[in-house]
Amino acid sequence: MAVSVKPNAIPGADDGNKLILCEVNATTFAVTTPSTTVCHDLGDISSSDVVQTASKTVKKAEDGKTKKTTYVKERMTTGVLMQEDKELLDLLASGVIDKRYLEVKFNGYIDSLYQWYFKFVEVTPQINIHRSGDGSTLNYESTGIDAPAAVTITATTLASIANVLSLTNFPTTDVTIPLTDQYFIANV
Repeated sequence: MAVSVKPNAIPGADDGNKLILCEVNATTFAVTTPSTTVCHDLGDISSSDVVQTASKTVKKAEDGKTKKTTYVKERMTTGVLMQEDKELLDLLASGVIDKRYLEVKFNGYIDSLYQWYFKFVEVTPQINIHRSGDGSTLNYESTGIDAPAAVTITATTLASIANVLSLTNFPTTDVTIPLTDQYFIANV
């Protein structure tokens, strides 16, 4: 199934930022060789949130003094996609089940640079088609997945993704998603 940008599949305006998914090996997190069947440009987003939250655990001694604080981080992306063609609906309803992805979100032109946010995710399988005054209603949600080690996406793989999806202003040098952060922001 090939999911691609289809300007005529966007109800209403064509503004918004970009969201990309590329399948990865579920164990090694290596990006699958880019092609239109494993890399998907989900098109423009009418609204989105990239959020990292942390739940805190405080361990105290009998005297009440804190001895150790630990955090469990959760990374989420939510948004409303503008495109609603059959291929995209099928992908988000059932095509994402039991798969892991490299999620790349174009945040926009910020501080005179093109900003791209990279992380590994599992996508929540769902569709929501609603018609109202606002044409954009297709909800998207993903949860960040921790890779067991730092993962480098090579310049060659990035160039292949850019070529397959006809992307411009995309990173052209290696991108490493560090073990400690589990995300990377690239400025081009």
